[in-house]
Amino acid sequence: MFRKLLLHAPQFGLYFVSGCTAVVADYGSYLILLKFGVWYIAASVVGGILGFATAFFCHKYFVFRNRTNFWKQLSRFFWVDMGNIAATSAILFALVEYAGTGEELGKVIAMGMVVFWNFFIYKFFVYA
Repeated sequence: MFRKLLLHAPQFGLYFVSGCTAVVADYGSYLILLKFGVWYIAASVVGGILGFATAFFCHKYFVFRNRTNFWKQLSRFFWVDMGNIAATSAILFALVEYAGTGEELGKVIAMGMVVFWNFFIYKFFVYA
C-alpha cells in the first residue's frame, strides 16, 4: 500500500506547486477584497472562483497532462470545486463566528482542510 502511494509522489509534488499557485490567486484576491471592505464570505467565494480557474488549467495541463475531454473535465472539476467552496465557506464561517478565529487565519485553516482529499478526487474522478 505504501509503495503504491509513493508512485504518486512526483505527481503530488506538481499538484502541490500548482495548488500553491491557485492559493495565491484565491487567498491574494481574498485579502485584497477584505481591504476594500467586502464581507469575508463573499470575498472567499470570489477568491474561490479565481482559484478554481487557476487550479483547473494548472491541473489539466501541468499536473495530470490530460488534454482530452475538456468540457467533461471542466464540468466535473466545477462540481468538485463548488463542493470545496461550500465546505471552505462553512468552515470559515464556523471558525470566525463560533471559534473567534480571525478572518485571515480562518481562511488559511479552511483551505488547508480541503486540500488533502482533492488530489485523489481530481486524479481518479475529474481526470480519470
